[in-house]
Amino acid sequence: MAGLQAHRALKFGDKRWLPDSAANSCMRCNKPFIMLTRRRHHCRSCGDIVCHACSPATFVMIVDYGKKEITRPVRVCGRCETRLQKKAHKAKGTVEKQAGAKGDTQTVTDEKKLIYETRTICPHCAVVDGKEFTSTIPAQVIHKSGRILLSATCPTHGKISTLITKNVPFFKQMRLFDVKSTACEREHLEEITKRTTSDKSLKHHHHPLILHVNLFEKGAFVRRSRIERQVNDFRKSYEGEGAPKFVLQLNCGLVPKQDIPRMNEYLRKIEADYFDSKCPIIVNMPTDRLMDLAKLPRTILLNPRVFPSAKIFLTSVSSDNGKSIALLDTLILKLQEIQPIKLILDILVDRPCPRLDMVFKLFSKYPKMLPILMLTTWRSPTELYRNMINNDLNEKNNDMSPDDLLGKIELATEGRIGIKDIFPVAAGRVLEPFLERWGFGKYSIRPSSFSMFGTCLVSTGHHTSVPITKFLDPKAVFSRLEKLAEGFKKSSTTPWSSNDLENVKSLLSASSHHGLNVNDLLKFKDLQFVIVHNSMDYGSIDAIRRAQCAIVTGEGHAACTRCF
Repeated sequence: MAGLQAHRALKFGDKRWLPDSAANSCMRCNKPFIMLTRRRHHCRSCGDIVCHACSPATFVMIVDYGKKEITRPVRVCGRCETRLQKKAHKAKGTVEKQAGAKGDTQTVTDEKKLIYETRTICPHCAVVDGKEFTSTIPAQVIHKSGRILLSATCPTHGKISTLITKNVPFFKQMRLFDVKSTACEREHLEEITKRTTSDKSLKHHHHPLILHVNLFEKGAFVRRSRIERQVNDFRKSYEGEGAPKFVLQLNCGLVPKQDIPRMNEYLRKIEADYFDSKCPIIVNMPTDRLMDLAKLPRTILLNPRVFPSAKIFLTSVSSDNGKSIALLDTLILKLQEIQPIKLILDILVDRPCPRLDMVFKLFSKYPKMLPILMLTTWRSPTELYRNMINNDLNEKNNDMSPDDLLGKIELATEGRIGIKDIFPVAAGRVLEPFLERWGFGKYSIRPSSFSMFGTCLVSTGHHTSVPITKFLDPKAVFSRLEKLAEGFKKSSTTPWSSNDLENVKSLLSASSHHGLNVNDLLKFKDLQFVIVHNSMDYGSIDAIRRAQCAIVTGEGHAACTRCF
């Protein structure tokens, strides 16, 4: 658009261009420079000497080449990038106003609205060109033409657009529960999981809830020393007095059936040797392997703090979905024979989403046995790679919205669970002081609101697996619990008291629908949770959402990119 002026890049010899000898450490993060692994870079806007992680961005500027001038992207530090972008937006708005006054029909003021700025990667650069996470680019989450989009422009491969959702009111509703992020979304994306221990706010707000550790991969058992190192590294990342607890998920993978007894003994040793006795443990396996594990006389599943999790894949084209659900049914019956062991359903759902009727029929059939149904959206890596090769990453081919899945949930439950019944898992942060006060330990329940959401189902004398929103107003409960939690903070050392129960009764009564008696509310039984893990992959990374991921792997990566 005419009227926008490009900035001029600094060059070697300018007064503000600092010599390499002027700094032995990055002038932003203060980390020392190390040959090959953390090299010096000059910001072409301010001339400061910074590391790669603090200058991952480029900005289009005028560069002098002898007597010639060319306009091209050059390296700038994160601070200058923010300043230059603000200037560019301001200048663009001025030009648009002038154009609008002249009757210019190409103004874009009404076409899109900025929600927040973030960073992403170009999938083509990361995967096809092999740069992985070493080159990030500025991105925006915008509201445009009735859709929420993640939009960015790669200097090499052009515009990238990801559809986040077409349901704008739902997106805004989820965002109401977001914790304000203080994470440095401009840092090297994998550095997000290696935070410095000096920033107390990051440890409190963004401590992951679940740690995934693989016990079997590439056809072999993982060494115990590696597992111990991964867990210790995770703990060190959030060390300090009062660090939140976490849930440990042990992924057993496709361990051969003849090695199931060995896996059982391995699990027993890990549970006994390495981990806090109050740390819940999830043992995640394919359904058929879990069946064999349950049959062993000294199965780890008899341990009260161990929860089995059955993993299955539901695809939009497979005829085996029915067989997978039938096998789950058989597994539940087997677990009932041992003792009332609660089973978590971990279901990966293909895009486009298949019908979920059989899943919810099974979930409603066993309210006592099935406390959690986790539905994770995923996309075929082959499909994504094909789009990368073709540079075809627009909102039509890069649809990462949960809309289809939420629609299939409503269809499968015949309208029992609708959009109005869904709230973000991040709303659970109001329960943190209650869990600590009542002896369950300190947890951090603060994932990004659009990364993980769902509903709570309850059973009463007259209803089975009904959304709790039919009885309670979730917004009112959240608001009142927040006020009650403030009182807990002032008396954090005070244990559970009878006043707590009276306060909770009063809160539930004030938040109930249709004048429901508070004693009826306290008789809710067989709580079940339907949780949608709205995961990202290499084609749709939003650094701010990624910095608030609820699940990380033993390697320190956000679990949402596990498909690669």
